[in-house]
Amino acid sequence: MTIGITGGIGSGKTSIARALEAHGYPVYYSDVEAKRIILTNPMVRSGVESLFGSEVFEGEKYHTELVARQVFAHPELLERLNRIVHPAVSYDVKHWASRYREELCFVESAILYSSGLSALCDHVVCVEADEALRIKRVLGRDYPHPTERDINKVRARMRAQDEEARLATRADIVIHSSEQTVPAELAEGLIRELTRGGNSHPAES
Repeated sequence: MTIGITGGIGSGKTSIARALEAHGYPVYYSDVEAKRIILTNPMVRSGVESLFGSEVFEGEKYHTELVARQVFAHPELLERLNRIVHPAVSYDVKHWASRYREELCFVESAILYSSGLSALCDHVVCVEADEALRIKRVLGRDYPHPTERDINKVRARMRAQDEEARLATRADIVIHSSEQTVPAELAEGLIRELTRGGNSHPAES
């Protein structure tokens, strides 16, 4: 059974996904795997290079900051990039999840709905957190010495995900993450809810 985990930046979804992984459950981290696919899939890499120029690649390094700069200046490029990358990621998820048909596995993605990955999931879990906490988490993770400009950047990223967050109201399960909650405990509660009356156990390696 494939479970999607979604939520905005700083919501705590990745911490819960890591806790699930620590319990032995397979987790597909979509953002990480998308970067791998961009680097290793010749057709995808060629498409990205045609869109943004060869300078976004340096050997086996993919310069996401250069892509982000161009997308910010020309928003229409994001839709074109997604048309190149999302189908390849969906194909990869299908192949990956096929190994765990009789077990619980999880797909973590901030854009689970708009990327089309939600269609590959049996259930969707949305992780939510208060805005102030989300900002605090992202600043602590990405900005060692945050400035007012950095805070505004984080707020802009959050606003960009607003549409996705509204779609996440369609989730089957909603988890609220706070400063008092422990990711491991939230993961354990989620496993109990998903396996209630069933026999899904961690996949054996």
